Amino acid sequence: MALMANPSRSSLRKHPAWLVGVCLAAFFNAGAQNPVQPPLPQNIPGMDEAHTLVDQYPDHPSHPPAFSIPAGPLGYSVPGPIYETRLYTMVSLDFLDESHLLFTFHVSSGLMQRDSPASEETERHIRAIVVSLPDGKIDAQDTWVLHDRMRYLWMLRDGHFLLRDAGGLKEGDASLKLKPFVQFDGHLLWIQMDPDQHFLITNSLLPADAPLTRDEAAQTGAQADPQATLTVRTLSLPSGEVFRTSRLPWTYQTSDWPVNSDGYVEPKSAGPRKWNLDLNYFAGGSRTIATVPSTCAPTTSYLSGLELFVTTCDPEGGWKLNAILAKGAFKWQQHASTNAVWPLLVTSPDGYWFARETLVLSHPLNGHHKHYDMHDVRGQLLRVFNAWDGKLVLEAPLQPLMLSGGNVAFSPSGRRLAVLSGTSIDLYDLAAPTFSPNDVNN
Repeated sequence: MALMANPSRSSLRKHPAWLVGVCLAAFFNAGAQNPVQPPLPQNIPGMDEAHTLVDQYPDHPSHPPAFSIPAGPLGYSVPGPIYETRLYTMVSLDFLDESHLLFTFHVSSGLMQRDSPASEETERHIRAIVVSLPDGKIDAQDTWVLHDRMRYLWMLRDGHFLLRDAGGLKEGDASLKLKPFVQFDGHLLWIQMDPDQHFLITNSLLPADAPLTRDEAAQTGAQADPQATLTVRTLSLPSGEVFRTSRLPWTYQTSDWPVNSDGYVEPKSAGPRKWNLDLNYFAGGSRTIATVPSTCAPTTSYLSGLELFVTTCDPEGGWKLNAILAKGAFKWQQHASTNAVWPLLVTSPDGYWFARETLVLSHPLNGHHKHYDMHDVRGQLLRVFNAWDGKLVLEAPLQPLMLSGGNVAFSPSGRRLAVLSGTSIDLYDLAAPTFSPNDVNN
């Protein structure tokens, strides 16, 4: 379990791209915004090269921000180049409400610690600042001491947030006062919420010899398994009451199975180059939402409780982005470029918009170009889409690279977008949505 407990990597050395994605998927399952790098499409004999799309890395945003706030006066400094190849969560940019940002970032605690596996297990300091908009005034500030390098912050719908540290979660608000929310045995690796925030799923790493609790034994009907060191709990929000617990092998990946208020989605092979997307209900039972053609296991995420975003490996070459409604109908589809990798997804709370961050390579990943290293990376690219029709509404370069995300956030209404870009926080105004959530499933 060393990879999940100690997820950092000194660099992305030159490897086959599919191997990089597979080896680091465990880290993303442990806490990145949207965890899984889709496998590379297989080489299909006779593949038409005309399907190969290549993104160009833009020099500037497709349109200017409404206003910007300098990040330097807030105490933030751009992480050095060494951090661009590490999977640390260095920042988290979030909205408390329409006129207040919560900006948190790693700060030095004094003398530079030696860069070694031992030092990666020590505590780190996170500076938390509440920033009013548009004047950039600091309304509150604090410093938190955390004990790993993974994602640490998740926003709730009422201006509150959940702060994760080793063994549990704390709840905070705009005053930055924290109170205990839930505490678990073992190391809490990641949490996940459905879009409507009815449920919370947590994943904790336990010692190999940890005995089953009475509730676990009653639910699983099994004895403690030395390989089953991952405890997955489903909680009701906002009470924090645990209503389901299961013990799984640490190799069992679950965070790439997105949840809505009904259950979680699991891709299952349905034959050669074909996959079922099965919704497993919390109340029991399951149904197939849709069947998709793909030469790899699809990756899935909910844009809203009614719309599923699915990335597939197109049998004709490259990737394909799909929006599928709860009833199984395809809302829209589009091809994705073959030189954009390492996708991270950020969705607006209202489900109107979604942002997709990728690394843009200098060459497409097709044919014999299956290898890449950081020298091939042109930069990180942000693209914002309308979830209703898949249309692109904003494109912008991101510097420095943030492989674990945290540098993009939507406001609660979905009318504002905050982007950490170099030494400033850029605020973009988004148009009023042209559809209602009630239209999504029609």
